[in-house]
Amino acid sequence: MRKIPVADIELVLVGIQPYLKNGEQVVGVDGTPVVNVSALRPASSDDKAGVLEVRVPANRVDKSLTPYSPIRFEDLTARPWAYERNSGVVWEASSCAARKAS
Repeated sequence: MRKIPVADIELVLVGIQPYLKNGEQVVGVDGTPVVNVSALRPASSDDKAGVLEVRVPANRVDKSLTPYSPIRFEDLTARPWAYERNSGVVWEASSCAARKAS
């Protein structure tokens, strides 16, 4: 399936957990562990709030992040998938850092 680039959106950090598959830590092609960054997307007039689980290389996540801090992802993409009667979206990014105040 194709990857869809996603414009910069305002998100809030909920938490960071290792990305596990069958109980094993997933690593990227370069051997770097991958983490799931849980990010809250606040409600807007067009859509309700939701939580995105974004896969990011562990060494590219800002270590100073704390829960509920505003964050941004670099190169955020959405990859839709479908298998039999199931479907969803895989969210991936090259890095995660604090959002600078504007």
